Amino acid sequence: MPQSRVLLLPIVALLTAGFLLPARTDAARPLRPERTTTIELHTLLAIKNEWGNPMQLASWNTTDHCSWTGVTCVARSGGLIKGISFKVVNLAGSFPPSMCNLKYLTQLDISHNKLTDRFPGIPL
Repeated sequence: MPQSRVLLLPIVALLTAGFLLPARTDAARPLRPERTTTIELHTLLAIKNEWGNPMQLASWNTTDHCSWTGVTCVARSGGLIKGISFKVVNLAGSFPPSMCNLKYLTQLDISHNKLTDRFPGIPL
């Protein structure tokens, strides 16, 4: 067998294996809807509590958090939160550290509020 073919076989094998093996990411893991819903719900309630239970978040109670004012969930995910809008809600104070626990949050609108300090965990 020519040397070029000998070198080509391991390369082809590695490339083939890479396509056949599933990617290992958080998004690729199967979700347990009941556990996910509970975690996301408790995180939002912690955020509300850290802000001092403002009246602007009165709809945030123990019901389905995907129906709360300003909360957007990923479709058919069991309650994963993808977006929160606090736009013109007149919130004041520091940004709640619990916000960092929302692992699937990709959209956050905090414009037109009176928040002080930086986003938790972000150095200058």
